[in-house]
This record gives sequence, C-alpha cells and structure tokens, in this order.
Amino acid sequence: MRLVKYRETIDPKSDPVPVLSPVGGEHPYYAEFGWASSDPSIKTPQADTLWTADQTTLAPGKPVRLTWDNGQGLIFGLEIAIDDYFMFDVKQSVENKSDKPVTLFPWSLVVRYGLPKAEGIYILHEGPYGVFNGSLKEFGYSDFKDNKQQKFQTTGGWLGITDKYWMTTLVPDQQAKVDASIKQTGTQADPKYQIDYTSPGMTIAPGATSASTSRLFAGAKIVRVIDEYEKKYGIDKFDLTIDWGWFWFFTKPLFWLLEWLYAQIGNFGVAILVLTVMVKAVFFPLANKSYAAMSKMKALQPEMEKLKTRYGEDRQRMNQELMQLYRREKVNPAAGCLPIVVQIPVFFALYKVLYTTIEMRHQPFFGWIKDLSALLPHRPVAHRHGRHDVPAAEAEPSADRSRPGARVPVPADPVHLHAGLVRGRPGDLLGMEQHPVDRPAVHDHAPSRHAARRQAQAGGRRAAGAGSRRRWGWRRG
Repeated sequence: MRLVKYRETIDPKSDPVPVLSPVGGEHPYYAEFGWASSDPSIKTPQADTLWTADQTTLAPGKPVRLTWDNGQGLIFGLEIAIDDYFMFDVKQSVENKSDKPVTLFPWSLVVRYGLPKAEGIYILHEGPYGVFNGSLKEFGYSDFKDNKQQKFQTTGGWLGITDKYWMTTLVPDQQAKVDASIKQTGTQADPKYQIDYTSPGMTIAPGATSASTSRLFAGAKIVRVIDEYEKKYGIDKFDLTIDWGWFWFFTKPLFWLLEWLYAQIGNFGVAILVLTVMVKAVFFPLANKSYAAMSKMKALQPEMEKLKTRYGEDRQRMNQELMQLYRREKVNPAAGCLPIVVQIPVFFALYKVLYTTIEMRHQPFFGWIKDLSALLPHRPVAHRHGRHDVPAAEAEPSADRSRPGARVPVPADPVHLHAGLVRGRPGDLLGMEQHPVDRPAVHDHAPSRHAARRQAQAGGRRAAGAGSRRRWGWRRG
C-alpha cells in the first residue's frame, strides 16, 4: 500500500511513499485480523484461507465484504471500509448455523519484517509504542532483542509502530478490555516485530450472529486528521501518536500558530520567520533584563579583579567581599541566566515542531531551498593561506612531499561530509541534492618572501648571539 499524495522525493514523478507491503517483498509489513478458539477442532480462517468477496475494489465509500464457510456450520465475515486518510474500519462477524454454542476470540495484529532505518535522534521516537490504560509507553527496537516481549491488559487506547512521518496503528474497541502485546520474533539477523491484541471471547449461540469492530490506521501523521479521529471515535490520547515531547503544552500551541500563519502567508519558510520574531518579541522583556544584568556584571569586572588581587589567597574572605559588592551595587549574578533558562523550553518546543510534524515536509522556501525538512547539502570550500577564493582545481595531488616547498594535500573534513551527504535516510532527507565533493584543499609549505626574510633575520640574530657567547667564553653544560 502506497500513499499517492506523498512522494519519496520532491520530484512529482518519484514513487509514492510505501506504508504496507505484502509477504514476498523485500520488507513485508502487513496487518491481519482473525479469530482464535480454545477448541482446536473448530476451523478458523488462516493465512491461506480462500475468501469470497462481494466486490474487487476497496475505496472510500465502497467497503468490501469477505465471507468464508468453515464447513462446520460457522460463517465468518470480514467487512473492511476505508476513508480518505487510510483509517480502516474492520468488522469481524461470525454466524453460527450449528446446533451448539461456540466461543471465539477476535484478534488483530501488525507484523514488520527487518530492522527499519531510523533517524536515531533522541528528540524523536521511532518504533513500537501505545497508550495502555491512559498511559503512553514507548519502546525502542532494541528493547525486544532475543525475542523479548511486553504484555498489557488495557481498556481503550491503541498500539502501533511509528516512523518519523508514517505509522501503522491498531485501535481496539475503546470499551473492551483487551490483552495486548509487543514482541520480536524471528532471528537476530532477520527480526520480525509484531504488535497485537486479543479481544474478549464471544459466545455465539446456535442461530445467532456476533460481531466485533476494530480499526487500523496506516498513513501519514497529519495533526488535523489525528485530532479528528480522536474526537470522532473517542480514541484515548490518540494525539500522542505524534511525538510532541515533554513540553507538549508549548509544542502544540506553537504548531497551531505556525499552521495559522502558513494559511495566511502561503509559505512555510516565511511563516517560520514570522513565528520566530513573534516568540522573540514575547520574550523581549526577559531578554532585556538578562542583557541589563550582564551589563551590570561587566561594569563590576574592575572591582572584582581588585578583590581577587587583594584576597586571592583567602577564598572565604574574597567571596564575602564579592557578596557585599553585589549587595552594594544591587546586582544579582543569576539575573542574567534565569531569563535564558525560562526561554529554553519554548525554543526547544519550536524546534520540535519544525522537526517532527509532516506539514513542513517537501515545503519549498525560496531559491535553491526546495524542501524545508531536508538538510542543506554541504560543499567543502577549498582554501589556501586562510583565503577562500582559491578554487580546488589549483590543487597539486601528485606533489612530492619530500621535496622542499611541496604542496601537501589536506584531507577534507569527514565530519562535514557526513553532515551534508550521508546523514539520514532517503525517506526523511528528501530532495537533498548531493553535490560532488570538491578536491581536498591544499596548503603551500614553501616559505613566502616575507617569511624567508624573517627566518634570515632570526638566523642572523642567532649567529650574532653565538659569536658573543664564544667571545665571552659562555658554554652550555
């Protein structure tokens, strides 16, 4: 399953972003719905079960109903509906045409093959997570090494697997108490990550029909859509599928303000600039106090140096004098730091908004900036003698290093190359142009005319000094 409204790169002809893929592909990623029974003699649908469909196309407003007769008097039904943003409504039903009651347990699961490539940055969660009994639990893929698992009993909530912009999430009946689990199966080299839950058993009397409803979301983490689902279906804390962070009470209002500015301006880059100015304006009084306190401390530096000179050996007396100086001049040493500390959570929340939300993905700014969510390509600049105007083509890579005055190549900074061309994965650094790396910069080790003159003068002084020592009979040793 691919999201046709989202492309892997900024090229509109690039492939749509894949979310789910069937078994048999390179990295299978799929969801299943079925029934379990405590009676092994009862046949239930399996992976190779051949269903009968009432139509072949699943689309918004066009649900598909699948049916299967197990040959024992049980008719299993599976009705699947989908909306425009890939929320699947799944209704599982069983009709009992036998002469005895049957108890079945509906279950749902999502399986992901292989360890996905992640951002690997602490401010963003990627991996299994969920809300269980009103509490958010987040796990890394490494938490399930050696086939470890986590089990929960929960009423309401949800569980899923998330990437930076996309997620696959199971949503059980919010009134039912379910048994949920997150686990790893397979081998260490080829792991499989599974999330699942089992609903309470349904006892179907002869001639009766029972049904269970669950939901599956497999799509983009659009803030507006996620919030609408939370209200429409009453999903407990479904907004936490988006990683708002510790300072969510700052992050969410900043996002809604940025979204409003974008709607008014029409350019996300300009909206970010305006939002930054607005935040700085709000904090200007605090910043002004911080600058004033720093100026007072700077004005006291001469007096503080005198105290250090006078009481440098007596630390206790010097601290006492410093405190008296602060009180006399009405200066608080911490006054310059506290306003900055207050601003840190807000600006961190602003960074969180820009980094996490999908709304900025593939949004252009001006000129060469085609994707605000991608890192800018980094091109090392060749330089010589501290100048940046010497082209890299002037390098002499075949210079003889043993020859005096040879030009020795200097390796390009590997950290810079990593930051610009390697970091990230194709789904997140989309649209990044990988420019060819310039040749390594070179440094000319031949002494310049002025340097040669200084060396000659220094050599002359050393020779004169040696002559003086010889005349006066100076000896070392």
